[in-house]
Amino acid sequence: MKIKEKELFVKCSCYGEGALFSAPIEDKGTIDMLYVSFWSQGLGDPRYLRFKDKIRFIWQVIRKGRPYEDELVLVKKEAEEIRNYLNEILPLMNPKE
Repeated sequence: MKIKEKELFVKCSCYGEGALFSAPIEDKGTIDMLYVSFWSQGLGDPRYLRFKDKIRFIWQVIRKGRPYEDELVLVKKEAEEIRNYLNEILPLMNPKE
């Protein structure tokens, strides 16, 4: 059975790093945890990989044991804290394209 997920990949404004937000959807239609993994420069968006990128991921796994730099696992309370923080600061941010 294939696991359904809601995903969002956000690149850093410097285009060097990125974060992948993954929320696996359970059989009952709920989400129990939110995974946030941090990707280093040069690996690109992990959802769309060229063959060359797949080889780089394999090398990263061989060297470090995982293809990403680090990961957070958040439950609802922690995700709500991040949402509240973002809702508080977003109106104060300068619009920058």
